[in-house]
Amino acid sequence: MIHINKKADNKRFNRLQLGIIISALTIILVATYLFFRLPLHQKTLSPTASTAKQLQQVYINADSAASNGDYAKGQAILDEALKSKVSDSDLSRIYIQKAVLASNNSRPGDAVAFATKAEALDPTRVSAMTLALMAEHAKDTTLALKYYRLTAERTTERDKQLSPGDFEDLQAKIKVLSES
Repeated sequence: MIHINKKADNKRFNRLQLGIIISALTIILVATYLFFRLPLHQKTLSPTASTAKQLQQVYINADSAASNGDYAKGQAILDEALKSKVSDSDLSRIYIQKAVLASNNSRPGDAVAFATKAEALDPTRVSAMTLALMAEHAKDTTLALKYYRLTAERTTERDKQLSPGDFEDLQAKIKVLSES
């Protein structure tokens, strides 16, 4: 009789689910950031919009490579993108993607380092939230709490109105981490 270790399969499946969720959230956050950062009157593709589309394709290629089991290739794709002449905010977004890739591949120390670099390059709500998530995943609750609070400070009234549930979840997360 063959005994199947269901616990090991469930653990692997849960890690895969967590990785997919973090990747999807990061792509959504970056896309939302890019959407709201571009001027509303801009209807044609400008160099900034063109760069954003190019970077989006880089993120997809890197994520695909890592999802296919080649983490190093995914990071190499992002490293190549870092060499291009782009703004600090674009560099920050690339480091956010590097952090997500590292986190999805069970490298929480690298993820925190990449997220810290992203925050240093262009301190935004997205970079603070990414650093908070990566620190929490690395079990550094002090750093996570610091950056969850910073994310809340950087959340504008417009952001709160667009997604009130997200802000409430953020406040609840801060409360839980403060009590632990």
